Amino acid sequence: MKKQRVLLIRASYLETHMAHNLSPPVGVLTLAAMIRRERPHQVEFRILDTGIERMNVRGTGRILREYDPDVVGISALSLEAANIHGIAALAKSINPSIRVVVGGPHATTFYDQALKDPNVDYAVVGEGETTFIELLDAIRDGAAPVNMPGVALRLDGEVSFGGPRAFQEDLDSLPIPAWDILDLRPYSRQLTMNGLLVRSPYAVLFTSRACPYQCVYCHAIFGKKFRAQSAERVLEEIEMLAGRYGVRECHFYDDVFNFDRGRAMAVMEGVASRGIDMKFSFPNGVRADIMTRDMVKSFARAGTYCIGYAIETASPRLQRLIRKNLNLDIAREVIEWTFDEGIIPCGAYMFGFPTETLEEMEQTRKFACGSKMLSALFFPVTPFPRTELYEMVGEYYPDYKMPYDSTPHMYYFYEKPYYTEVGGIDITRMRYRALKSFYLDPWRMWHMIDRFPKNRSYLRMVYWSLMFWFGKRGRKVEDLKISPSTCS
Repeated sequence: MKKQRVLLIRASYLETHMAHNLSPPVGVLTLAAMIRRERPHQVEFRILDTGIERMNVRGTGRILREYDPDVVGISALSLEAANIHGIAALAKSINPSIRVVVGGPHATTFYDQALKDPNVDYAVVGEGETTFIELLDAIRDGAAPVNMPGVALRLDGEVSFGGPRAFQEDLDSLPIPAWDILDLRPYSRQLTMNGLLVRSPYAVLFTSRACPYQCVYCHAIFGKKFRAQSAERVLEEIEMLAGRYGVRECHFYDDVFNFDRGRAMAVMEGVASRGIDMKFSFPNGVRADIMTRDMVKSFARAGTYCIGYAIETASPRLQRLIRKNLNLDIAREVIEWTFDEGIIPCGAYMFGFPTETLEEMEQTRKFACGSKMLSALFFPVTPFPRTELYEMVGEYYPDYKMPYDSTPHMYYFYEKPYYTEVGGIDITRMRYRALKSFYLDPWRMWHMIDRFPKNRSYLRMVYWSLMFWFGKRGRKVEDLKISPSTCS
């Protein structure tokens, strides 16, 4: 029997947004590993990362004609949604019998919108490892996967969803991503999510799913019950990456890696005790106020050189409003411990929460500048649809028409943030003011020169930083207020 041929595509946002951060597609690699384990004789596959290949929608046509797949699976974030539909239309124009399946964060949250496109046949909603295998079986057998948990499709012109599939409780039962089929070297030549890279090649680790905290701006695509691989399973993958594939650095993309403190410590202590020569970075999810001094020391011993802490706001009132409820005093102390242990502390902040005042923004700016953080990002608050924050903005500002309803245009940065309209504060200028006061501090400049790696990754980060805010003039605090007429 002819093998079912599957093309797994990691969409990029080359045509919709500047593609700065291109990481190894760990989700797609896990799907590939599942196919290899569960259907080794029935299914063959190929992976295409359009971002790393610098391939726009049209450029995928050559691969589609060459490979002639039966199924095209497209994984994407919401800011890449335009390319989902472009690739789907191209696939159908080349061969109308190709089944197009969308998955990943965008499909999970907006499957009904994705299926308005007649070129999209199915959406995998939620964790896709088991669902995708069952869907491939149904497609091969010519069966309509109606009522299949985790699958949405059009039925009689309407979107039909088979209901949620139970979350994968035992993450150790999933296969290690198929790292052997990916050339990791090109990813080390890109700007990483971390911004920095001490060694190359590097790989991405995603060792837990879900965050139990209730922040109003965040997703819930993995639910709210924390689930994690065992420390032994994580160490197995790290040793495999180091020994078999020559990986010299790993970046953890967990939403909240340190939620289970014992597991986090066991992973870090295991690396140190086994003598694994690896550098680590945590650009995404380490919650500051549950770190301990012993944990920071353990991270340092294992080879961690950078930890990102998402502070968001230094206003206690706003911490309660957005339900992050971060203990700012502990967070400030943890940042200091991190710095003292020789690790680069990085921070993420946001300006423009509903009802936020200029004084509260200044409070956040001063917290960042007064801390021992050596790197910081200041984001405009962007209320994405189907988050609690989106509903909150609608309640506080009912006359404001959201520009974010069209999913192909959901970016983190808009030319005019919503709060500039409703709050009368120039958020873009506030961000540039914060960036300049943070990075032009002589103490910070000295320690950045001292601690940041002296290599091409550092030059890339400097280049993109200068591109981001070069020539943008800061303003005095009082000049950040704009005319109320712009809010009407």
